[in-house]
Amino acid sequence: MNRLSFLVVGLLLFSSFAAISFGAGINKTITIHIDFLSPQIVEKTIQDKKYIELKVDGANAVLHHKGEPILPIYSKTIELPFGTKILDVTYKISDVKTMTISEKITPAPQPVRYDMKYEKPKYIMDQQTYGSSEPYPSGWISYYTGGGLNTDDKHTTFLTIRSSPVRYSPATDTISYIESIDITVRFDKPDRDILPTVNTYDLVIITPSKLYDS
Repeated sequence: MNRLSFLVVGLLLFSSFAAISFGAGINKTITIHIDFLSPQIVEKTIQDKKYIELKVDGANAVLHHKGEPILPIYSKTIELPFGTKILDVTYKISDVKTMTISEKITPAPQPVRYDMKYEKPKYIMDQQTYGSSEPYPSGWISYYTGGGLNTDDKHTTFLTIRSSPVRYSPATDTISYIESIDITVRFDKPDRDILPTVNTYDLVIITPSKLYDS
């Protein structure tokens, strides 16, 4: 049987990619309003230890880092044109209220091995976090951005915003909470697509002639 070795080099060609200028961009804003109800305190016992779980209507997720307090949060991901520049994220909150709690808030368990051996989750409090009187998390909001393909296979900038309706001071056994927040995102989006849609690809097959059998 004749043997043929070959190298296939796929070249995705964007002829104007390096020369694209974003120009001044188009300044835009997005405002998000969120309402929360006062925290509900749920007492629970885990492995013979008493903890408190907080539930907040209006939150749709939880902050979950091993050894740190499990707290309700609101999380929202916004799709923006690829290459969008986030200028700033600002917020206004309602009056901050405080409450004293009787037990520690449940820590997130340690990771469990994914094998056939069953192990009980271990709830170990991070001493640096639980020994501090500083509010956890450190702010009422946080955000991060990323890039990728959305469900329509379109290059997109993803902006994920997280708002914490409750912040916890473990050393003083107090929580601070809000009942509403307005978040404003100011951004510039490019005046043209950074990655134009390309439906065809140029493929170059490079094969030394000496690899052919005569």
